[in-house]
Amino acid sequence: MTNPLIPVFVYGTLKKGCGNHHWLGDATDPILASATGLRMHDGPGYPMAMRGNGVVHGELYWVDQETLDQLDLLEGCPDYYNRQLWKLNQPAISAWIYLCSEATRYPVIESGHWCNR
Repeated sequence: MTNPLIPVFVYGTLKKGCGNHHWLGDATDPILASATGLRMHDGPGYPMAMRGNGVVHGELYWVDQETLDQLDLLEGCPDYYNRQLWKLNQPAISAWIYLCSEATRYPVIESGHWCNR
């Protein structure tokens, strides 16, 4: 019996080709995804998302529990980022996403797209 895979929506340094992507381990290939009701901010070298009027674009992965636990460590969850289950627009499923209430101190990324600069 295999353990079920868990959906995780990423929008920053965990995306394919970015510096922390290796933390996703043996995750599935990415599926382009987006979520509304969120606003993205340009944090100190990485983006931060929080509740707000906007859309965030990113990638959906399916990971095992061990990988999700490692992502919690990377994201400083629950002290820095807070992992929440969020309904995605595309594809229409709910996935875990990391949100940060400290994002307000940084500029908004109106497009909802973050590129590793």
